Amino acid sequence: MRISSVVEHRTPRVYVCYCLRSLSRPNQTYIGSTPDPIRRLRQHNGLVKQGAFYTRMARPWTMDVVVYGFPSKLAALQFEWSWQKPHASRHLRVMHDDGTRPNKSSATAAVYAGRSSKPLFPATRSSAPSSAASHDSGLNLRKKNRRVRMRSSTVPEYKFLVLRALLASEPFCFWHLHVGFYSEYAYGVWQFMDRANPTRYSVSRITRRPLPPSYPPVACDFRGVQGTNTPLAPPQDATAHTLRTSYPVLPEATTLSAAQKKKRSTSASCAPENEHMWAEEIPHARDAETLGLTWEQLEHAPTIARMEVPDGLMQASSAARGRSRRLRSHTSFLEALDQDASALEAHLVHASRKDMSSSICGLCGGHINRHVPLSYTHCPHACDAVFHLTCLARYSLEQETRAHARTFCLPTSAWCPMCQRPPVPWPEIVRRVFRRAELKVSM
Repeated sequence: MRISSVVEHRTPRVYVCYCLRSLSRPNQTYIGSTPDPIRRLRQHNGLVKQGAFYTRMARPWTMDVVVYGFPSKLAALQFEWSWQKPHASRHLRVMHDDGTRPNKSSATAAVYAGRSSKPLFPATRSSAPSSAASHDSGLNLRKKNRRVRMRSSTVPEYKFLVLRALLASEPFCFWHLHVGFYSEYAYGVWQFMDRANPTRYSVSRITRRPLPPSYPPVACDFRGVQGTNTPLAPPQDATAHTLRTSYPVLPEATTLSAAQKKKRSTSASCAPENEHMWAEEIPHARDAETLGLTWEQLEHAPTIARMEVPDGLMQASSAARGRSRRLRSHTSFLEALDQDASALEAHLVHASRKDMSSSICGLCGGHINRHVPLSYTHCPHACDAVFHLTCLARYSLEQETRAHARTFCLPTSAWCPMCQRPPVPWPEIVRRVFRRAELKVSM
């Protein structure tokens, strides 16, 4: 029997939001979420039964990008809904003041009016009654009373714009979400938009709160989610100059983007796909030269970032070992997700054994109740320090207040006052606290 995360919060080991792109209809996409991306893609392609009824007419599909690291399944569903319906999401609204007025500092927060503001990505199309039904007066009367359903664009590049806007908006920008790319084309589109605005993720969109320097973490695995694709490889005799100046031939270059179709179309009623208020543009073509994706950039594409765990702490629990065996035949991208969770559990199990020797908070000096695992946390860098969760949050907020004029309820990063190592994202601290609570229940 499954326990609802509303009653008892649990951090999912693997739960991603994904973007599918149709290979038969190049300008059609599908946004979804799943704890098993490999099985879900097979369902969309009709190889596995159950689910994926909506995507049956545009098969085959390929998975271009995934977003992972959500604190809960409900959080992932919120992100998925906003990604699917950006025109209706309250998180993607135009701000009355972007904080850049001459008499205001860059740290000034914008005025956010919620749903009363205009959407950043207005609806580009709507459902209309069919021509056959309009001949019937009875059906026509019912069609007139039916509410028109507004829809968002399904162009892949448009979905990338929405993704970048979500990652820069509250509250998603404070969840320390990761982005993974499974195709060279998807990584090239992301790089194209990133070069146009390199400071996009320096501060949050509304509160102007500083974000971590490496946000959002990006990783690539061009073998695809199933590990069956062959990554593009440069010529064997390519020199360093050739890698810097030449471009690979992307399979998507033969398809027309929405901008190219708009130029060829003579219909005045065709709605442009770039009618949005987000300060980034869509590439007008899908070839590597237009995207600025060279062989050198593909060679230096970021790979999976593994979690650093001290030596001798890789004794994971039996449940984690079972999941690792189940995912052994999967790609390294999905294995890294599960292995990071296993390493995290191993680190927490090792740290929990030190509870008897260190039961004093390193900040306030008060006693730590080991029977309430959600009330304290260990040092994120595996030193012997233990803190009350509220004490560490208060100390981390003081460190952030020195660089920011405003004071917030929760920190974005956690600093250990004992070892003085680089800060760790606060969502990682919370994730470890809940994972340790689960371990103590199972022990």
